[in-house]
Amino acid sequence: MSTTKKEIQIKKVTKEQLVKTLMQLITPTPATFLARTEVKMNKKDKDKNINPYHGLVQKEQRSNVFINFNYANSVNKARIKEGKEADFVPKERPWGQKIPGTPLVLHEGNYYLEARFLDNEPAVTYYKENKIIEKAEIASYLPPEKEATSTKSSQDLENDVVIRTFKIENIKEIQFGGVKYILK
Repeated sequence: MSTTKKEIQIKKVTKEQLVKTLMQLITPTPATFLARTEVKMNKKDKDKNINPYHGLVQKEQRSNVFINFNYANSVNKARIKEGKEADFVPKERPWGQKIPGTPLVLHEGNYYLEARFLDNEPAVTYYKENKIIEKAEIASYLPPEKEATSTKSSQDLENDVVIRTFKIENIKEIQFGGVKYILK
């Protein structure tokens, strides 16, 4: 008995077409996406050496996520699994406006994709002038890493529900519902 892998449809879309497609999602949806962003770096290292990489390094991140989910429900389900009361009420967003019923956030005229990370860390690759470089090469110029959007004090969970937002224009491709959308 052989099983055939489901064919993935590929669609090349504009940023506007992707936003319209994301606005039509009506249920929580698993997705994988590839985003490429400029790496935020210090201009000098701790010894005051000038950073020769400043403004030249990009980070490419492939992430398995859940989109169009309800944050409060996700945290409360996790609290129940940990034997805690489902009484979590999220704080108001510190920036942007969540578009109800969609995975999108609107901020200063730009759309962002709100995503919940699944149990694994995203795969990250660093590039300088489109050539792969090791993180160790730039590590001394990177600012200290920040805590995730969520905090243990507000969720009261062993394993936080981690959410991030990605500017739509930084997403190079996203796959969900049997379709891989590649941005033109």
